[in-house]
This record gives sequence, structure tokens and C-alpha cells, in this order.
Amino acid sequence: MKARDQLLALRKAEDPFTTPAAQLDELRIEAARELFAERRQQVPLLARLASENGVSEIGQPADLVPVLFSHSSYKSYPAAFMKKGQWDRMFQWLAMVQTQSPVGIPTDGITDMDDWIARLWENGHLVNTTSATSGKTSILPRNAHDQEITRDYMLSVPGWPNPIKPDNSRHFFMFAPRRGTHSSSVMGAMVAELYGRPDSCHYLIDEMRVTDISAAAEFRLRLADGTATPSEIAEMELRAKAKAAQNAERLDEMIDLIISLRHEPMYILGMWAPMWMVYQRAKERGIKGGDFNPETIISVGGGTKGQIYPDDYQEQILGFLGPVRTMQAYGMSEMSWYPPRCPANRFHEVPWIMSLLLDSAGENLIERREGVVEGRYACLDLSYDARWGGLISGDKVEIDYSSTCACGHPGPTILPTIMRYSDIGDDRIGCSGTIDSYVRGALAA
Repeated sequence: MKARDQLLALRKAEDPFTTPAAQLDELRIEAARELFAERRQQVPLLARLASENGVSEIGQPADLVPVLFSHSSYKSYPAAFMKKGQWDRMFQWLAMVQTQSPVGIPTDGITDMDDWIARLWENGHLVNTTSATSGKTSILPRNAHDQEITRDYMLSVPGWPNPIKPDNSRHFFMFAPRRGTHSSSVMGAMVAELYGRPDSCHYLIDEMRVTDISAAAEFRLRLADGTATPSEIAEMELRAKAKAAQNAERLDEMIDLIISLRHEPMYILGMWAPMWMVYQRAKERGIKGGDFNPETIISVGGGTKGQIYPDDYQEQILGFLGPVRTMQAYGMSEMSWYPPRCPANRFHEVPWIMSLLLDSAGENLIERREGVVEGRYACLDLSYDARWGGLISGDKVEIDYSSTCACGHPGPTILPTIMRYSDIGDDRIGCSGTIDSYVRGALAA
């Protein structure tokens, strides 16, 4: 059995996070060697990076650094293609970053980005999307194999290290859209299918359209650089106000329902901000702490940007809810599985994801593997079938290379001290400009 297959087989284990690091490291480097040889024949952008940097094979982790994509690579398509409706050109761009070319798929009837993505799904290219914070959304290639890997995550990790059974016994609440290709919506749909009661699944909104997200992000950039006209600003403010009122009304309904069902098992998926509102409203009504069903799963994170909370807001929320079960993880949309948090408040590495710590510029591997080491997080996700899984993130992390965690599981572990480089200064990665120039040159040819 190939090394990659041995690693992926661990996803079916009763506890996928028990294999010692030394054994995983040996399998990972062999799997990286195998996968690189295969993917460089399939992914044009990887082939170009390998050729330019003189990488012909992978023999050690440092060999991977020159062929890792930046976290902006999957939004490297020219915005003009989308604005001008050049959907065939968008297919050409996608062919550069995934293993199977979509070139030749008919473009008739495509009027916007959502139509283009729907056409991809109809033809087996199950791309996921991300939030367009920079003005463009990332388009992440995936196929049926990759979707199945994610589904296995939802079967294995909720409630880890004592996972729950997918018996559709819980009221399901998700502070996000019911439908859409955003990675959170795709994963949320899987959670609802496996754990939610069919008669009690609740969502903040019905759908999140990529076209609308991209337009809003682009408008924010125009507002920042002063190119938005007064009439455009007034129109956007009017629409935003109406949408906010609609969402606030629905959020109130969900919060009231969560409080009324607190004695029954629930699965709550979303962000910390609405959970803080649940906590505050319950306190206002005189509901005592610890009054929630202990089999309730709370899986929340992020969502506090631009708002002020006490330093211990998470502890306050969880302390009030009582001995509920939590599912916390570190990760990003580009990862197949997210490293879960253990009772010792550490994040445990996924067997088939090779973590790499780089310098702040993302150009050199930090070789030290003892004690606690700080650096820019990068990884090679060996599971992906539709794309090359090598990625340099925008995160500054600390990894503890101790052989055993306080929870009893093997190390290394990622500490809960994660920061975004964009929040503390410059987030420029050395390879991102090179990748963008490759893409522009190839598409202009």
C-alpha cells in the first residue's frame, strides 16, 4: 500500500490521532514524494513552480517550500474575466490550479459567478468558495473524493476525543446560510445531514451567493480608495440597512429558540458573537448557569471582528452553558480536516497533513523541531485529489514538538496563540507575486 493510502486509511480509525509522530513523519515524506511526482504532471502552476525553482523530487521537508502555493493563489484569476463575463477564460484559469481541466465545458446561459460555479458542479468540479475579504473569493478545486474526505471528518471528529454518534437526534442551529458553495455552508450541510433532527434544522439565512459577496467586497475596496460615488454609497447603505434588519430579526428568533430548547440536545454551529448574545439574553431572563443539556455540541469560532468583548468572553459563555460538549479546531478553508482541540487546549495535527513552519516571509523552512517553535504556518495536505495541497498560510503559530501532549495523545501540537500576520503588520509572502506573474503570463499567452 502506498504511503498516502496508509495515511488516509487512518481517517477510518476509531481515533485517528493516536499514531506516533515518528511513524507519521516517515509516511508523510514518502507520500509527499509520491504525490509531487504525480501532481506536477497534472497541475500546470505546480509544474511551473517546480521548473522555475529547480525542484525535481521531494526528499525532505525543505524541498517542499519552493513549490507551496500562497494562500492567495486560489484567487489569482483576473477580476476582469468575471466582470466581463469571460467564463471560458475563467475555466482556463481553473485549469492551471487543478488536476482535471474544465476547459471545454459549455458557457451558454452563464450570467454571473454563481452560474459559473453551478456549471462546474454539474460537471463534477465541486469547487468550494471562501469569503472575499480582499475583493475576490478563493475558488478551491474539489471533487467527489475530496468531499468524501470532509464527510469522514464530520463522522469522526465532533465531540473528539469522545466523538458523538451521527444519529440525527439533535436540534441543529447554524448561524450561517443553509445553502451555498462557501466551505462553511458545505460542511454545515454535512453536519445537519448526520446529526440534525430533520424536523428541527435552523439557519440564519437561506443562501449566500458568491456574486453578492464579491460585489460587497469590491465596494468596500472602492469605498476605501475613494472611487465609490455618493449615489452608490447611498444605495449600498440602504441595502445594507434592510439586510441587517432582516438578519437581526432572524437572529432573535434563533436565539429565543435555542434558549427554549436548552434542556434538549442541540448542535450549534457558527461564531462566538451570536453565542455571546445567547448568553446575555439568557442571563437577562434569569436563567441559571449550567441549565443546558450536557449532550449539546457547541462548535463555534471567530466572528468577533470589530466588536469589543471581555478577554474571557469564551470562558464566560462556556461556563454559563455548563458541561456541554465542545468542538473547537484550528484550520482554514484550504484544509480537508481541521486539527481538533483536546482537553489540554492544544490542536492535534491531522495524520495526512504535513505541518511546516516557515520564516515570516514564507521563504525558508524553520528546521528546529524541539520545544516550542514560532513561525508562519504552511502545510502539505496529502488528501486532495483535485488539487495540489501545498499551501503557505497567513497565520503566525507556535508548535510544541513535545512527543506527548498533556491529554495523552501524541504530539506535536499547535498552541492556541494563533495570530494573523495581517493583524500585526505586513502579510506579504515571497512567492505570491511570482505566482501571480506566472498566472498572468500563462493566461496572456
